[in-house]
Amino acid sequence: MMELLQPNSRAMNTAIDIFNQHPFATLLVAKASADMPEVVHLPFLYDANGHCFYLHAAANNPIIELISNAQNLVKVVFNAEHGYVSPTWSEHIRVPTWDYCVVHVSGNVEIIEEPDAKYQSMVEQIAAFESEWQITELKDNQRNGLFKAIKVLRVNVDAMHYRYKMSQAKPVDAKKAITEQFAAQGNNALVSRYEDVF
Repeated sequence: MMELLQPNSRAMNTAIDIFNQHPFATLLVAKASADMPEVVHLPFLYDANGHCFYLHAAANNPIIELISNAQNLVKVVFNAEHGYVSPTWSEHIRVPTWDYCVVHVSGNVEIIEEPDAKYQSMVEQIAAFESEWQITELKDNQRNGLFKAIKVLRVNVDAMHYRYKMSQAKPVDAKKAITEQFAAQGNNALVSRYEDVF
C-alpha cells in the first residue's frame, strides 16, 4: 500500500519515527541524460520545522558535480523494518512473501554555501548521532580542512509516501500468527509497525 503523507497524521508520525530510527538512507540523484540515476547511501537528519533533510557528502562524491550542474531532482528511500513471511505460519498464507515498510521522499537538493549555515547544520547533524564528541573539539585548521573536504546539503521535500506491505489483506488470525512469529524471532520493531498499520 502507498500512502501520501500529510502533516500531523498518524502515518506522518510513523514516518518521522522511521527517519529517526533508520537515518542511513539511499539517495538517488537524477541525471540529464537517460542514464540510470546516481545512487549513494548517506545519513539524513529530518527537520520537521523546515520539512526538509540535512546531510553532507564528500566534496568528490559524484552527486556533488551533478547538483552543481543543476541536476537536483532527488528521491530518498528510507528502509525500515522488514521480514520474511512463511506459508507454514497460517493456512491463510498461500505462498512465501516479505512484509516491509519504507518511506520514499521526493524533492530537490541544494548545496548550502553560507558558512554559518553550513557550520550550524554540521553541529546539528553531529549532535543527532553523537553523544560525546563535538565539532568544537577540532582546531581551526582541522575544521577548515573538514569544510573543504565535504559539502553540506539540504533536501527540500516535495512529497513523501509511506509504502508498506504488512499482510493487511490477511484475516485477523493470520496477522496474529505473523506477529507472533516475528516476536519469537526477536523482530519486535517490525511487530510494532503492525500496530501502527492496524
